[in-house]
Amino acid sequence: MDVVPAETEEAHLRQLLQRFAKEAGGLGVRVTGVAGGVDDLAEKFQQQAGAMAKAVEMAEVLDAANGRIVHSVSRTLDVSRSAATRMGHSRSLVHESLSGIATLTGSVRAVESMMSALIDALSKVERVAAAIDLIARSTNMLALNATIEAARAGEAGKGFAVVATEVKQLARTTSDSTAEIQQTLAMLKATAQDLVTQSRQGAEQAEVLNRNATATGEAIEDLSKAVTEITGNIDAIAAEADTIGQRSTALRDTVRSTADALNESSTVLDKAKNSLGDLMEAGEKLINVSLESGVETTDTPFVQETMKRARLVADCIEAAIDAGQLTAQAVFDANYRPVPGSNPEQVKTGFSDFAMSRIQPLIEQAFAFDRRIVYCVPMDIKGYVPVHNKRYAEPQGSDPEWNAAHSRHWRIYTDAAARTAATNTNPFSVKVYRRNMGNVQVIMMDMSAPIMVKGRHWGALRLAYKVD
Repeated sequence: MDVVPAETEEAHLRQLLQRFAKEAGGLGVRVTGVAGGVDDLAEKFQQQAGAMAKAVEMAEVLDAANGRIVHSVSRTLDVSRSAATRMGHSRSLVHESLSGIATLTGSVRAVESMMSALIDALSKVERVAAAIDLIARSTNMLALNATIEAARAGEAGKGFAVVATEVKQLARTTSDSTAEIQQTLAMLKATAQDLVTQSRQGAEQAEVLNRNATATGEAIEDLSKAVTEITGNIDAIAAEADTIGQRSTALRDTVRSTADALNESSTVLDKAKNSLGDLMEAGEKLINVSLESGVETTDTPFVQETMKRARLVADCIEAAIDAGQLTAQAVFDANYRPVPGSNPEQVKTGFSDFAMSRIQPLIEQAFAFDRRIVYCVPMDIKGYVPVHNKRYAEPQGSDPEWNAAHSRHWRIYTDAAARTAATNTNPFSVKVYRRNMGNVQVIMMDMSAPIMVKGRHWGALRLAYKVD
């Protein structure tokens, strides 16, 4: 059996470790990508579930509204049908009234004609009475003459005188009677004339009433037709409303089922996200273990650069303390004083101004190390960033969203990656996460190394870069 040289075996083992480290790092990145995708999907499901919950609420409101519409239409239909029935009855009554008014008008006209005929008859009688009176007057004159002649005749005319006297008495009586008859006829004629006038006025009023009643009858007829038509339309609307109500109920049930399914899917995704979170932690541990093994990987240079920058920052701070330019109390100042008017809120400590003037040049140099570096920033153990890279340390403006993206200095960060980095005391720590970079999700490798000032843990230096 051949003996494998120790150098060859060691080289082979180193290759295996390098391969393991590379695969472990790749696994952590891929798990982060998958977890991020699941997280996005879970967020979208939650958004959809929220939207669907609103849709359920709207569907229930719509279903309730449709129910009220169906009920209202049903009541309207009942009222319309009742109105149509009453309208039909009213139409019959109006027709009967029209018939009665027409008969009354005819009767009034007939009375007027009869009274006119009566006046004509009275006029004739009046003329006859006048003629009789004229005859009576003539007879009276003849009787008077006869009396005079009888008186002249003497004894021989006495018998004729008696007759003449009787004739004169008859003529006087006849004249008186005709006078009375004429007076009565005049009164009757005047009364009849008044009756004719009143009958004519009554007939005219009856004609007006007849025309108005006819117009009313025609209007009621049209109204009856309109009510009948409206009733038919409402009946059709009631049928459609009932159909819509049934469909609305079916839609509500469907939306509820979909919302329930989305909630179930969201719950499943939450569980998957939690499981992937555990897997991400395991992947990060693999990356840390592979880097701690001392085997060179693609991430090793970034670890070394992070630890180097942490030492440079610590050396700068300690040198300033030794030179009396800065106090340890200022460096570890935890009295975070708000910057007035800042939004999002910024805070300052006794270390902030020194960090902006002396530490910022050190962290800016990190961008020359690799183009993939996104930021390099110190952070105290509570997550406070006293200084940031120039591109993220612009003075705040009036837009809070712009400020959040471009004025990231003098702020306290409490996310999981920040807490892990700030409190870590190991030589280095690695976190893998996704970050939105202009509507594009980018996988970030976040390296951190503790910053120790005069043997005291101040915080960490974080260096993040994009994973190709």
